Amino acid sequence: MGKEDLFLVIFIDKRNSRGGRFVEKLSHWLDEESCRHTIEVVDLENKCIGRGSVLKKLWGSANADILAYMDVYSMLDLRIMKDILTALSGKYDVVTGSRLLSASKGKRRFLRKWISICYNFFVRKMFKMRWCTDVQCHVKAAKREVAQRLIPQIKSNDSFFDTELMVLSQRNKLHIKEVPIAFVDPAESIADVFKYFIENIVNIIRMKRTREIKEV
Repeated sequence: MGKEDLFLVIFIDKRNSRGGRFVEKLSHWLDEESCRHTIEVVDLENKCIGRGSVLKKLWGSANADILAYMDVYSMLDLRIMKDILTALSGKYDVVTGSRLLSASKGKRRFLRKWISICYNFFVRKMFKMRWCTDVQCHVKAAKREVAQRLIPQIKSNDSFFDTELMVLSQRNKLHIKEVPIAFVDPAESIADVFKYFIENIVNIIRMKRTREIKEV
């Protein structure tokens, strides 16, 4: 992986042992790769912080060359970090993971996968996107100057951040790469999945109706 300096901020709920094991595994893997790194762990227990608000704050003030985020459920194979760094060191401006590419590895419940496919189809039709199989995948990365130009336009303070980022990226004609990921479905109820689906559809309609997407 080389000897890049990495500064990682990891948000975990300490009541969930999976988060702690992930931090240990990640640190050990980076040591094996001889990659200099610093890991800051923030406990989210009893806190309600939206993904979008956290990312806008961290990315907006960061000075690293490459900014990236991913959740534990999307990080079963840490080698994806190499793919991301390689892509952004070249011609690509933005990288997004996908659970729906043929090379992606993971099992999803049928209904959850069907909802995801329908959601992505709706996004592509609404915004005339010619690509992107999985806009809501929680693996995103971008060159710092690109991310910090886009962030002021992103309105969402929650998980809809992912969709806004990808729609804005295409509208601004950025070079985007999708990478397959190894993942596991989070333990969410079908009711929660439908709730998030409806909330995101409402956000899409809001974006379209108010014409909030503008070129940088």
